[in-house]
Amino acid sequence: MTPQATGDRSRRRPLGLLASLGSLSFGVRSAFDTAGLVSSIADHVMELARADQFALLLLNDETGELEGDHYERHRSSPTGHSRIAAEPKSFLGRVLRRETLVFEESGSERAPVAWQSGPSESLIGVPILIGTSLLGVSVIGYSRRITLTERRRRALLFLADQIGLAVDRIRTRSELDATRKRLEDSVLALRKVDEAKSDLISVVSHELRTPLTAIKAYTETLIDNLHSPSFTMQEKFLVIVNEECDRLSRIVNDVLDLSRMESGRRRLKAEPVSIARLLEEVTGTVAPELTHKDARLRTDLPADLPQVEADPDLLKQVLVNLIGNAAKFTRPGTDVVVRAGRQGERVTVSVEDHGLGIPADKLDRVFERFYRIEESGTDRVSGTGLGLAIVKSVVDLHGGSVRVESVVGEGSRFVFDLPIRQQGFRQLMRSLTPFFERPELKLLLQSCVEMVAEVMDARIVSFMFFNEEGTDLAIRASHGLDAETVVRTRVRLGDSVAGWVARTSENLCVENIESDRRFRRMNHPQYETKSLLCVPLRVAGETVGVINVNNKTTGTLLDQDDLSLLVAISRRVGVAIERVRAAGETGDISAMLATLRAIVRARRTRLLPGSRRLFKMATDVGKRLGMDEAELEVLGYVARVHDVGMLAVGEDVLGSGRRWTDTEHRQVEAHPQAGVQILRPIEFASKVNAIILSHHEHFDGRGYPRGLQGEEIPLGARVLAVLDAYESMVAGRPYREPFTSGEALAEIERCAGTQFDPRVVAEFARVLAEGSETERGYRDVVR
Repeated sequence: MTPQATGDRSRRRPLGLLASLGSLSFGVRSAFDTAGLVSSIADHVMELARADQFALLLLNDETGELEGDHYERHRSSPTGHSRIAAEPKSFLGRVLRRETLVFEESGSERAPVAWQSGPSESLIGVPILIGTSLLGVSVIGYSRRITLTERRRRALLFLADQIGLAVDRIRTRSELDATRKRLEDSVLALRKVDEAKSDLISVVSHELRTPLTAIKAYTETLIDNLHSPSFTMQEKFLVIVNEECDRLSRIVNDVLDLSRMESGRRRLKAEPVSIARLLEEVTGTVAPELTHKDARLRTDLPADLPQVEADPDLLKQVLVNLIGNAAKFTRPGTDVVVRAGRQGERVTVSVEDHGLGIPADKLDRVFERFYRIEESGTDRVSGTGLGLAIVKSVVDLHGGSVRVESVVGEGSRFVFDLPIRQQGFRQLMRSLTPFFERPELKLLLQSCVEMVAEVMDARIVSFMFFNEEGTDLAIRASHGLDAETVVRTRVRLGDSVAGWVARTSENLCVENIESDRRFRRMNHPQYETKSLLCVPLRVAGETVGVINVNNKTTGTLLDQDDLSLLVAISRRVGVAIERVRAAGETGDISAMLATLRAIVRARRTRLLPGSRRLFKMATDVGKRLGMDEAELEVLGYVARVHDVGMLAVGEDVLGSGRRWTDTEHRQVEAHPQAGVQILRPIEFASKVNAIILSHHEHFDGRGYPRGLQGEEIPLGARVLAVLDAYESMVAGRPYREPFTSGEALAEIERCAGTQFDPRVVAEFARVLAEGSETERGYRDVVR
């Protein structure tokens, strides 16, 4: 080769490199989906890397599998597709585990991808990373042996960064599209809810007005004739007033019952129930309506009809509603017939009338709330319009089904069936039994209690769980209670504080147990304060027990802020139990235990906030910034645990009075990622991770770890950044004296617009300005 030819080649190469980079850049920017991205950049990647094979395998977060297309030089389309569950010691497994580039001279059957052109002689795997998120692996193959030079390594890492940015952009775009769709659906749903609410108010108002009008009219007549000896209708009028009051009561009770069932706050009190006996009990209730229509109630029940496991009060309501409905519509002088029979493991009950029947096009709507079938030429039938909706809710609650059959002109037949045994809740509680028997799961439950006690600053915490029947609660794990109390404590559903919360599934903060009208009783000597918290513990959407919290270590009262924090923690405890329960023997209990112990250790070593001031100020500032209840709940929780990643730094460094080395600085700056990793086994809300990961980002983009700026930083993280800095300055450090509150605020205001969000700083300043008293208030909550 002549020197001139060599020179020409060297001049052409940069031009070819620039062209390939330009094409790669265009492909990265213009792709709208990952398939299109890989297709458009594969040739350019192989050209730039001088490789013969390329595959982009993206990680499926749900299955943990890698999946993607293969490309080979001089082929215009994919030559294959792989879906791989990477073994830990495999080539891909090592790339994933180490999260760094791996080079291998392969040529063996261990090749991770089946190339059409045969095994690679040299193989390079490069992780695709965005921040701390691993998106997948790019695999680059060579049909010859190569040397991995530093220049080639840097080039491949650069390509992987570009691919990662493109994949992240595409995924973000997809997530935004999905979020927009969800928001549109939510708006539509909210409009429907708003319309339903307006309909509800209109119908309920109408239904309430009718009896109220009658009551007022008859009452006024009674008052006008109070002293008239000729007026003799007092008794009759009072009977009417009494009946109208009963009607009002029924409407209100129907609305409340339906609301409880639809919100899931009405639990079944199931027991063996005889349908025949229930029918006898409801006969007196429905007799007036049957008599009014000169109708008769006839029953047709086999003698060997089995009992069903059901809530007798609710099932009685179903029968009253269906028989009452039949009595309203049946023709005078006809029978209302109730039949029942066994079908396999279910009992079917039907209620028949001989009325006008229901048109076929309206059958699907009869169980809607306040839906009425009004035909021209017929009288309007009285009622709340909720009876059949309640029937459906009760039957659904029992795991049954209900339907209606009708022939216009002949009558209607409502049929419902119920399982003979209630298995759902019983099976759920049975599945939790290992948590009360297996040592490792008992330890997990106990660690959950310890974690709650530490984060809540409480001396006494207990977890109570239902028995299989759902009738009694017992303490299964506790902190601060003596053994005898734990063993002998049993609470019936509905009794006392725990029973009330278990029955209603409502969160409860009692400021003074001795004066609270719901529970008024003497405070037990073991409880140092009269205030307490009790929240439902939910697993798989069911309330399986309650969490009780008493005796703050500060000796102060538990309040609504504490309740909000406990609700956030209880959700995580429920999810942790559910994850272990669902995973069974394959669950990673040790990882979850490590997380719980890390939180406890971080609290005890003062790496996490030791006072409620940060938590209190965070929620106060968040409220001023318009954060909703759910966001405040997350913010309050994160304010308590956000620095758990400092455990990875070490107390010797954090407690050192000397200047940190560059390595130590990098360790400290990595604590947000470490925190997310530590909490991962129990954390499920991406908002929590996002706030933890971003609370050291600066408003001008100069923070860490991702260099986010402005509105890119989650609002919760911007709030936490200000408060974390304030708390750090006023608390002092081993290497400097603490700032006064005024000095700390001045420093924060100096950094508004650079390190901190000016809007957050302004609201924080107002919070502090409200007081000197705010500071006094915060001082009250400092340990």
